[in-house]
Amino acid sequence: MKSMFDITCGVLQKPLLLIIVLMCFSWSILHSQDEYRISSLSFSGNEQFSEHALREQMNLRSTSFVKRNILRKDPVMFSDQLLQGDLQRLLEFYQVEGFLKIRIPEPVIHINHKEKSIDILIQIDEGMPVTVRNVTTSFVNKDGYISDIEELIENLKQNLILSSGARFRDDDLARDRLNILRVFAFNGYPYIDVNFKLRVLEKESQVDIEWILRPGPLSTFGEVTLLGNERVSNEFILRQVEFKKGQIFSQKILDDTQRKLFSLGLFEVVVLKAQFEGKIRETIPVIITVKEAPQWTAKLGGGYGKEDQFRAFVQGRRIGFLGGARRLELMLKHSGLEPYNIDLKFIEPLFFSHRTALTLNPFLKRETEPGYTVARSGARISLLYQISLHLKGSFTFIRENVSQDSSTNISDQIPGITDNDLYDKAGPLIAFTWDNSSPLFSPDRGFFILVSSKINGYLLNADYPFVRYLLDARHYRRQLGFIVAYRLKLGMINSYEDQGFIPVEERFYAGGSTSVRGWARQELGPKDLNEKPIGGNSLIEGSIEFRFPVWSRFSGVVFCDFGNVWVETGYYPLNDLRYALGVGFGIDTPIGPLRLDAGRPIWDIKKSWEIHLSIGQTF
Repeated sequence: MKSMFDITCGVLQKPLLLIIVLMCFSWSILHSQDEYRISSLSFSGNEQFSEHALREQMNLRSTSFVKRNILRKDPVMFSDQLLQGDLQRLLEFYQVEGFLKIRIPEPVIHINHKEKSIDILIQIDEGMPVTVRNVTTSFVNKDGYISDIEELIENLKQNLILSSGARFRDDDLARDRLNILRVFAFNGYPYIDVNFKLRVLEKESQVDIEWILRPGPLSTFGEVTLLGNERVSNEFILRQVEFKKGQIFSQKILDDTQRKLFSLGLFEVVVLKAQFEGKIRETIPVIITVKEAPQWTAKLGGGYGKEDQFRAFVQGRRIGFLGGARRLELMLKHSGLEPYNIDLKFIEPLFFSHRTALTLNPFLKRETEPGYTVARSGARISLLYQISLHLKGSFTFIRENVSQDSSTNISDQIPGITDNDLYDKAGPLIAFTWDNSSPLFSPDRGFFILVSSKINGYLLNADYPFVRYLLDARHYRRQLGFIVAYRLKLGMINSYEDQGFIPVEERFYAGGSTSVRGWARQELGPKDLNEKPIGGNSLIEGSIEFRFPVWSRFSGVVFCDFGNVWVETGYYPLNDLRYALGVGFGIDTPIGPLRLDAGRPIWDIKKSWEIHLSIGQTF
């Protein structure tokens, strides 16, 4: 009979058998821990990617004390099968990102039998990424192609993501292929076929990319067929088409024509379809299908908000007014802030070009704000120019008469003026807007930037000349499961007359549901002896919001607002900013989220909460 010493020596002389035994023993231990929760999950050696990016690839997740005991989230239980699947996904993630030499050894696992929990440390050896050495292009059946293809390729190479020296990624290869397809389709080659060959040099961790192109024939636009139009004439639609028969085919021109036709407001649906089906054609016909919008539309709505109290509106629209794409719109509104607002617009969306729209807008309204009450009547003439897909410029000339209500006492600010006096304003408003944020009512990505300058009393005689500048910048992005929204608003008014008076309705005010939410509407900023807001000539406002889904159509928000208003022009003492923290709750509706926000000032003598009920995002 062999002694225990002999058996042990025999095992030690067989390291492969020992490894197998230990692996089986480890597997049996881990398998027995399937009812243990994940206490922590961490990584080491990950230099190229954050822990958050790596956790996104995994099913196993740790559950914090707050989630377990306050939010009542069920903890994630350990499973060796899930762990092995997660490790495989991590390997594939790194390989797709260009790290072909990635190594992930068995994780370091600590088991707490008393707490029935497991800590997991995943060690990663990323290795060197694969980089692009050379990018070349070859053609199939090149004979017969026109010479501009070579130039097209040379220009394209400068915009490829995977150029010489770049880290190789599968997603970037797919994007480059789509980019090549798009560029050729935009320049007369809709039938292009794009393939590639990869030559991997494992020792050097490099790859050569060869793009293999079969461009097909140079194609031109053919006949245009119109479908679905009844009231709008064929002639009118064809005048808006950006291409002509015989012109070199371009998918971009098709897309531009579709956007142009839809922007007229005459159609609910616009579809442009090039007829590629069947045999390859050098002349490509196009079918334009439209669904016309109703000539007359009417909307009726109402609601309640803490600031504007009961509100109601009636809106009517007539498209094709005086023929073509012209529109006539009438809006009647009532609320606690606007007892009446009558707004009439005549819109010519094709003023000399499809990029320019003309609007004539007479109006009559009364405003009742905490700081003032005024009646305003006048008209605006606006030219809006679409500079690019996301950039717009506008020039608006405004002429209006303003009467002060007896409750708005400005006689102490201007000698000789009395309550109910009428004064005139006239001048241009010039603005530029960049907006690539989306979706419309609740953006979760992109930028919105507005820069404007309003000049009063220069082109025509008007009382109290001034210039009013405004910058409003916003940014939206998704991060760590939140929609993070930022806003910064800067304003300044400069008077150009000795008295220095700025009309009360043009001044800046702060506080309220779309401003600094720790204060009521117009409550933040300078006041008179009766604690009534008087507004100011300098403004700073800013916000950061963390928006997150709660359940179904319900969402939540945590926010920090800051800002203030000062009487002096160009005066921005940052140590005089006021801050507010708060939380909110929202319900998605077809016209935007219904919001209930609660904000409280911090580092301020005011300690009370402000509650705001309104519709739409704060910004």
